[in-house]
Amino acid sequence: MPARSGIRIGEVARRAGVPVSTIKYYLREGLLPDPISKGRNTAWYSEETVERVLLIRELQEKAFVPLKVVGEIFERTTDPVEIRRYLRAPGGVKPALSPDRFPVSDFLGSEGFSAEEWARLEELGLVSAQGDGAEASLDRFDAKLVRVLLRMRDLGLTPERGFRAEQVAVYQRALEVLARQEISLALKGLVGRVSPGEIQPVAEEILDAASELVSIIHRKAVARLLGEIGSAQ
Repeated sequence: MPARSGIRIGEVARRAGVPVSTIKYYLREGLLPDPISKGRNTAWYSEETVERVLLIRELQEKAFVPLKVVGEIFERTTDPVEIRRYLRAPGGVKPALSPDRFPVSDFLGSEGFSAEEWARLEELGLVSAQGDGAEASLDRFDAKLVRVLLRMRDLGLTPERGFRAEQVAVYQRALEVLARQEISLALKGLVGRVSPGEIQPVAEEILDAASELVSIIHRKAVARLLGEIGSAQ
């Protein structure tokens, strides 16, 4: 009897590192290629099936893309090399950093943060300094964030009045959720619709537009809540 070509579903699951039930679910959703052959009780799959499952996991775990969007992407292309080009771009796009660095010491002391406050900012991941001691410095985005915090302190939002790093971390957690959605939407909009050479500038424009959108929605929400407070008095 000639040997079967292909691999069984259990082997697909083992190589991809997922349960067999996950493979079956992806098959029902039409996300995987059809078996290359079927017996009475066994189906045989190609090596492409393993690669496709790994790609789905990468889209979900690294770019936070829901399965519905994965399906829409696969309708345009199932080429893993092409998709990973887009995957790297929106997920990895970072605005170009200025070569200038800003000494951490500029933000410490009587006019800035105490050593304990600064340590808390770093512990919560709000700032990330490079270097040690007198050589420690921030990139321009962390430096801008710190200046905003100091301006808020000048406006009366001080630790003594309850405004601490933990309150800022609330913003960070909420915006991380939004960032995941941005990456997912960017992938949905880019894969198969723009050329790889256009990924970087288009992705940056998406991020700029999303940042502006968040700012507007935030201002509207604050204005509405202040209005509700005023009308209740």
